[in-house]
Amino acid sequence: MPTKEASATYISHLAPDREFTTNEPDADYPRTYHSHDKKDFTQLYELLYDSVYLFARRYVTKEEAADMTADVFFRFYQKGIACKNLHVAKKYLQVSVRNACLNLISEKKTKEKRELELSYLSSETSTVQNELEISLLEIIRKEIDKLPTQCRQAFIQRFVAGKKLSEIAEDMEISKMTVKNHLTKAKTILKKKLTFLTDFSVFIILFKIVFANFSA
Repeated sequence: MPTKEASATYISHLAPDREFTTNEPDADYPRTYHSHDKKDFTQLYELLYDSVYLFARRYVTKEEAADMTADVFFRFYQKGIACKNLHVAKKYLQVSVRNACLNLISEKKTKEKRELELSYLSSETSTVQNELEISLLEIIRKEIDKLPTQCRQAFIQRFVAGKKLSEIAEDMEISKMTVKNHLTKAKTILKKKLTFLTDFSVFIILFKIVFANFSA
C-alpha cells in the first residue's frame, strides 16, 4: 500500500486526462487541476489529504483510513484526472475513498463470515461424529482402504499427520512430484466413489473422524 510520501512523489507514464465534473459551483476555486501534473498533484495532496482521510475515518479505522487515503491519491495520480476546480477534486477523492472503504468493509464481512462458519464447523466436529451413522463412516473407510498402497499412505500422511510434501517424500523415499501424483490420484478416486460428498473439505473432516475411529 503506498505511503503518503510515495503518493506525493510518484512519477510514471499516465493515461490521458479524463474530465470529472460535478454540480458544485466553480466560483471559489476556478483553477483547473491535473492529477498527472506533479505540481498540481502535490498541491491537491497538501490541500485535501486531511479532509479525504477524515472522510475515510467515517467508515474504517485510523490505520485503514490512512491506507485507503494513500491508495486513492496514488491511483488519482496514475489515472491523470482533470478537475476543473478544487471542489471537484475533493468530491472525486471523497467518492473514491468512500467506495474503497465500502469495498474493504464488504471484504472484511465476507472473511469474518467464512471464519465464523469454519469455527462453527470445527466446534461441531465432535457432535457430528456422534450423529453420523456408522454405515456412512464404514463406507468412507472402505473406500480409503481400497486406495493403492502408496496413494493411501501419502493421503493419510498429508491430511491426517499434516506433513509437508517434502516430509512425505522423504518418508516414502520418492520425489515430491510423485507424492503430488499419489495425492491427486487418491482425491480423484475418492471423489468418484463418494459422489455424495461434493465438498472435499467436508470429506477431509469426515476422513479424520473415520481415521480416529478405525485406525487403531
